[in-house]
Amino acid sequence: MRLGEIVRDPLVPFLILGGLCYALFAAQAGDGARVVTVTPAIRASLAQDHLTMQGRAATEAELDALVDRWVADEILFREALDRDLHLGDVRTRHRLVDKMRFLLVAEPQAPSPEVLLDYYLAHIDDYRTEWRVSFDARFWEDASRVPEDALARLQAGETLASDEYWLGDRFDDYHLSMLRSLFGGRGARRLVEAPLDEWFGPLPSPRGLHFVRVTERVAPRPIPFEEARSRLADDWITEERLARLDAAVAELRADYDVRSDD
Repeated sequence: MRLGEIVRDPLVPFLILGGLCYALFAAQAGDGARVVTVTPAIRASLAQDHLTMQGRAATEAELDALVDRWVADEILFREALDRDLHLGDVRTRHRLVDKMRFLLVAEPQAPSPEVLLDYYLAHIDDYRTEWRVSFDARFWEDASRVPEDALARLQAGETLASDEYWLGDRFDDYHLSMLRSLFGGRGARRLVEAPLDEWFGPLPSPRGLHFVRVTERVAPRPIPFEEARSRLADDWITEERLARLDAAVAELRADYDVRSDD
């Protein structure tokens, strides 16, 4: 076959184009190599990070070093994925799962006033003030130094010398959460249930022993809608996002064959 006939063959341009594409790919990627591309956007991001952290622009040498570090990190990251290290690392697994939760559904728009009011009425028991308690207390750091008849003497109206407590001996308008932090759940419950104006104890705390007289107690009440509006909006958005996430995961689950080895 003559050269002219070969050139006129319609298959020849296709083969030449294919060979050029292969040669170009081989020149860029090497023999079997994977491509790591440092884009202008990556260089700009690294330069901005340096400016933010150091308060000045990176020199060319510093930027080249940052790019080299980024390339090294990218290679290590890909190798870690190839070796399935992310499957056995609990912290990495959790971070990826959390990232997917964030990316899977869009953030809900702020609810309308009507939606917010309906939500408030449906969950009104969740929006109540805490118990508030005012009380007097006498404190002993060392249980061995507490008089055996301390409670009887206090109930009789006697003033007893006691140790100095860091918060004093008068507690005004303490919320239930504050009481729990001081006396634990059981102690806080005793303060909520105790009769008014009667000394009782001892009430233990991490610092020692207390004898207590509740002088005033205010029961929880519903928080007015306007006062709770900001919290309501946050709670509604959180609940709405969780509902959308559950729906999205259920849709994805349809593509998986979930089995149990029990």
